[in-house]
Amino acid sequence: MEELQDRLGYHFNSTPLLEEALHPAGTRPLQGNKRLALVGDSVLSTSLLDEWYDTEDGDHILRKNACNKHLSCKGEACELDDFITGQPAQKGEITNGTRATTVEAILGAVWIDSGKNIHAVDRVKANLGIDR
Repeated sequence: MEELQDRLGYHFNSTPLLEEALHPAGTRPLQGNKRLALVGDSVLSTSLLDEWYDTEDGDHILRKNACNKHLSCKGEACELDDFITGQPAQKGEITNGTRATTVEAILGAVWIDSGKNIHAVDRVKANLGIDR
């Protein structure tokens, strides 16, 4: 976990939150990272739109940076697959959807663990390359 936290540029006060983020739905616990991913999706949109406000290009920024394809690519580039718990039905293979959801869940976990600090989320987002 330490290696992943170094990659993210954020060290968790509560590592169980990070562990939850790395467990897709369908693994144990069955709910997996769904709740964290919902929070992370919202926080990602807020962070991106905050950057957008002065540029008036919010819709484009969200479509480009918050879509599953982009999030999956960024997660793959950071080698997140090494840390994601594989789903039995997928025989250990990490799908693009699972990877994207995990990226969102990680952002949600950072948001909660940091006491809702958007700057911590922005730092992790930048380290994942989502802002590029």
